Amino acid sequence: MHALKVLLFVCLSALLLTSAHGKYTKLHVKTKSNFVYISRFCFDTKGNGTASYTVYSGTGNNQMMMLFYDDVYEKNWITAYKGKGLSCESRASLSMASENIILNQNMETSFTDVLREHFWYFAISNCEASGGMEFTIDLHMYNYGDNVWTKEFSYDEQGLEALYLFWFLVYLIGGSIHGYGIWVFVRARSYHTLVRLLSTTIGTQFVSVLCLFIHYAVYATNGMGVPGLHVLGNLLDIFGQVVFILLLVLIGSGWAISKSTLNNRKQILIITGFLFASYLALFIWEMAGFDSASTLYIYDSPPGIIVIIIRVLAMGWFINTLRVTISEENHPTKRRFYMY
Repeated sequence: MHALKVLLFVCLSALLLTSAHGKYTKLHVKTKSNFVYISRFCFDTKGNGTASYTVYSGTGNNQMMMLFYDDVYEKNWITAYKGKGLSCESRASLSMASENIILNQNMETSFTDVLREHFWYFAISNCEASGGMEFTIDLHMYNYGDNVWTKEFSYDEQGLEALYLFWFLVYLIGGSIHGYGIWVFVRARSYHTLVRLLSTTIGTQFVSVLCLFIHYAVYATNGMGVPGLHVLGNLLDIFGQVVFILLLVLIGSGWAISKSTLNNRKQILIITGFLFASYLALFIWEMAGFDSASTLYIYDSPPGIIVIIIRVLAMGWFINTLRVTISEENHPTKRRFYMY
């Protein structure tokens, strides 16, 4: 029960930490700095992309400028973003283009990337503001045309909606077949714990894929999606993966196949719990601590590398456990089950 309360607390915390990661961004900014990063977007090469934005009045807004940086000159962006030892004017001068912001008025800028897709970074500066800035901004970035599969999606995210639609259909068909199997097992009163774990994995992954598909389907219409469902879908995916790993470890240990008891129960619980905790830590770090201006893939980051190392170690432990189980099994049919 205590573990369930902890999991519920983590889920609620993650939901509260979620911001709109969509390409429609609404932010209220209050900062002592005179330079602030807003968002980024990777336009495709099918036509003129658009950044439409409105900045609403606050404080220190007399000379506000929208600055545009791109990753063709990524070194300039990184230098301006970090800003070490640079004045506001120097950071602004590194931008590819800039616009004077007219408060409370919608403004649009077009982007044409012909040779290749690349990221554009958006920042606001006010080099005349000595006490910082406070403002609200609505920023909507989208690609050329009305293609529902690509318009609202940054190039690096295009295809996600189709991907989750495909897997939703796969799990819908496969889950229905598995559901019939469950009905047969329940009627025969032979619904074993291993099968229950498999059912939990399939059910969790199905709901996860459904949540993510709904999020990206809505995202395709408004550039925001349903952030809460995005968080829930990823949390369920983590839970489903860990349960599936637990199922594999139990099978590799020979439980309920070659053995009626587990001699390494404590080790299994510790490793599974540690893996689950590492996934949660990575997820929370991604939601709350990951730099949104970075294009670094999550598993290239230090927390992501740690999770990969833990998974590799768990795989090595599983293979060794399976090897021991096979060596102790004398029944030819069961040996073939383990080996194939």
